[in-house]
This record gives sequence, structure tokens and C-alpha cells, in this order.
Amino acid sequence: MKKISLLALAFLLLAGLHSCKRSQKTEEALSDDRVSGLALTDATTDEVIGTVESFFTGYHARSSSPGSHLPSCVAVTRIGIGDTITVTWEFDASGCQMPNGRIYTGTVTMQRIHHGGQSQVNVTFSDDFSVDSIDVDGSFQRTRTRTNSNGNPETTVVFDLQISRPGGESFHTTGQRVREMVEGSDTRRPDDNVWEITGQWQTVYDNGDSYDVQTLTPLRKEFACPWYVSGTVAIVYNGETYRLDYGDGTCDDEAVLTMPDGQTRVIHLR
Repeated sequence: MKKISLLALAFLLLAGLHSCKRSQKTEEALSDDRVSGLALTDATTDEVIGTVESFFTGYHARSSSPGSHLPSCVAVTRIGIGDTITVTWEFDASGCQMPNGRIYTGTVTMQRIHHGGQSQVNVTFSDDFSVDSIDVDGSFQRTRTRTNSNGNPETTVVFDLQISRPGGESFHTTGQRVREMVEGSDTRRPDDNVWEITGQWQTVYDNGDSYDVQTLTPLRKEFACPWYVSGTVAIVYNGETYRLDYGDGTCDDEAVLTMPDGQTRVIHLR
């Protein structure tokens, strides 16, 4: 009887230790800093996609003054062969401030292939490309439809990017997003552009932790705001689902994380 009791006690202790270790790992993986890193990865991905959306389209929309909305610290080159146009943006080595206040360095190369009512753009970044000292490496492919069922321009983006914070930690993100321009398409100014974004992607932290992200309600991205101003995503890690809510439309660095058990806490994005 004592042996059974001792075995039961040992089993409970081992189970408790395993549960504790799992809880510690989950808590570590979904600390404020980790969630902030995931949000930064998503926001930076949309920043570079949105820049191409805002300025590359404008570059071709006004051939008499190409790149008129880009600052003078961007050197633009263009090579056209048939239906394929290759454009390179080379940002000043000391940093180039874009109209939304972000500082870009490095080079972006865009190849546009026009197919009837759609245009496909393949975008790659140089090894030294960065946004506000956040390194961005990799590429994405963007297919644009001039008018969707809502009467708005829409792009489908397939991306494979590595986003690295200045401290060295990095996030590898791959997936697909659909970006509908809900405001600003009727003007040539980029500052009034607003997108609603849906999609799903996977982000892998540099220690191997993997997160599956899917939009629950469309993410609203405004040109001048570095973060999403509203919308929600589900983050699936280790078989459990977390919910990140970006708010009610205010441009701020806050989001609300809902844990699998229903508890919530405010996350400051940075």
C-alpha cells in the first residue's frame, strides 16, 4: 500500500513538474516582449508592402513626373523591356526619411509584369535594407486587381521575409495577405491611403518557436500610423489560441492580448 502511495506521489510530482515547465515555456514564448516582436514583424511587413503600394503605383500612374511623391534622398532607376519594367529605389546611405516619418536605408528592386487588368510585382530587398533600424531581408510577390467586388483596388501578397530587431533577435515570416485599399485610391497623395488586411501567415522566432497567425477581423492600416489601428488576429502556439486586438481606430502602441483561459492584458508595441 505504501509502495502504491509512493508511486502515485512520484507520478503527481513528475506531472506537476512537467506542467510547470510547459507553463514556463508558454509564458516565456508569449511574454509582452515576444508578442510585441510578433506585432512588430507584422507591422514592418505591411510597412514595406504599403510603401510599394503607395509609391510604385504612383510612379507609373504619372509618367511625366515619375516618383514625384518620393523624397529627393531616393535615387530611382527604371528599365523597361516590353511588358516588364524593373525599378530600383536606392535610399541614401545615411538614411532617407519617407513622407510617413519612417527612416529607410538600402535598396528595393521591383519588377512589374503587366497582364491585362492585373499587374504582378516581384519585390526584393538588399542585405542592408532597413526601416527605422529594423532589418528587412527577403522578398514578396504582389498581384494587383484594379477593382474588386467592393469597387476598391485590391492586392494579394505572398511574402517570405526575415525581420530583425536592432538587438539581434529575428522573426522569419511567410504567408499571404489580401490588402484592400478602402481609402485614398481616388487621389495621387499617399498620406490618405488606408488598407484593410486579411490573411494567414506563420512566424518563426530565432529560437525555433513557431506561431500561426490568422486574421479574425480585418486589420486596418493607415499610412501615417506605424501600427494597425484596429482589427484582431488569432495566434496559435503549442496547440493553444491567443487573441490580439489592436483597438478601436486610435493610432497608439497598445493592443489587448486574450489568453486561452480568457484573461486579458494590455501589450505595449515597440
